[in-house]
Amino acid sequence: MPGGAGWRALCKAVLMLFVFLGSTTADSGTSQTGLNGRNQVEKEPVPVVTNEIRLVDASGKTRIMLSTTSGLPVVEMLNDHGVPGLSASLDASGHGSLKLHNPADGAPDAAIEIDAKGAHVKFDRSDGSSAYLFLNNAGESGVVLIDNHGKRRINILVKEDGTSIIERFGNQWRPLPKSE
Repeated sequence: MPGGAGWRALCKAVLMLFVFLGSTTADSGTSQTGLNGRNQVEKEPVPVVTNEIRLVDASGKTRIMLSTTSGLPVVEMLNDHGVPGLSASLDASGHGSLKLHNPADGAPDAAIEIDAKGAHVKFDRSDGSSAYLFLNNAGESGVVLIDNHGKRRINILVKEDGTSIIERFGNQWRPLPKSE
């Protein structure tokens, strides 16, 4: 039988490994204890209580921010310059919004939103032009196209009763004659 300090160190290491492995599986995996005797995984997660959490990249730049500093929940994913590329939030009534911010100047942004009137998918440019698809709470659905001066140009509506309307508008926001 081998002897000496090396053998005793090896036996001690194997014994510690068995103790460690035994303690991590003894409670069906719900609580694990490492060699230092501290819990590695709790039975129930310990909450982190704060009004803002920032996740940073290797260079220390904030890339994800979870915040309630405004009193409302917001999650933002930020680009290299700290500008949001994606935002998810709830308003005071609990309506959700998911916004995709275009990094290119003047390029359109996109949003999926729920509000008191219904659900919307909206595309907006900073020059005022917009396009959106909606389904309101009353069951009416439609598409609205707005030009770069903020003037409505086309409405496509389907009423709850199934009737449909297509309207085109001129410069004075007057309906144009129907075209076949």
